[in-house]
Amino acid sequence: MKTKIIWVVMLMILATTNFAQSPFANGGFETWVDKGDYQEPQYWYTLNSLVAFGYQSSTTLSSDAYSGSNAVQLKSQANQFQDIPGLLASGPVLNSSGDVDFSQIKFAFLSRPKSLVFFYKYAPADGDSCNFYMALTKWNPSTLRTDTIGEAIFQKGDSVDVYTRVEVNINYFSSAQPDSAFMIITSSIDGFNPIAGSVLFIDDFAITYNTGVNNMYTTDVITAYPNPVKDVLHITTKSKGGFKARLTTLSGIEMLNITKQESESEIDLSGFSNGMYLFEITTDEGISIQKIIKN
Repeated sequence: MKTKIIWVVMLMILATTNFAQSPFANGGFETWVDKGDYQEPQYWYTLNSLVAFGYQSSTTLSSDAYSGSNAVQLKSQANQFQDIPGLLASGPVLNSSGDVDFSQIKFAFLSRPKSLVFFYKYAPADGDSCNFYMALTKWNPSTLRTDTIGEAIFQKGDSVDVYTRVEVNINYFSSAQPDSAFMIITSSIDGFNPIAGSVLFIDDFAITYNTGVNNMYTTDVITAYPNPVKDVLHITTKSKGGFKARLTTLSGIEMLNITKQESESEIDLSGFSNGMYLFEITTDEGISIQKIIKN
């Protein structure tokens, strides 16, 4: 079993076009999914599946939050086989055998944000540093390779005892519009040799545009209204290929999964219980994930 975590250099040369779910729908880490032997924050991916091979979960739910009820804790863990970092990624980094596989780490992303914003606390062990890395990418049909359009990097080795706001500007290398993105966050900067004991807390992870913060990835080609909704939710898209709609509870229970061939449609939610839901719409233009209130 290969358990080494291939680091940022490997991520930067990914050429896959398979898309994972956008993590910005759960940037506050309020919603977690029970996987049986471990939990993961919804729309994020971790190394926690390694519990099947005798590892401890290195990414866990924490009630020590900056806002809301929950945050995420990443802790570099010692293990007799190999130490592992606490890790968050935008897609699965391990396959069912525990081997590194980045083929699903990307998510569809069609905009050019200004920066990443988050709140964090950090207790490094023995000179360690935490690491945040996001890349915006675009498939180049001429070279048959993925171009890096822009990237954001944050690495810090100082001890931070109280939640501190960080804004990391995205450095653009091209004027092109990205078609995808990926990110990876770890409690230790060296994924090959993490230093056990480093602990990183993160809350309210978001992206900013010139108009302000948007903690959910949405596209300007999709509209869902009214919100709150009582009976009928109206969907309008600029996509000519129709759309897929998926409604889940905040705990991840799927309540609705439909496909529409038209660009405009109505969805009857009158039979659903009142409360907050996550509404995901997928078109050939991208993905929109919104919180919908039913009343």
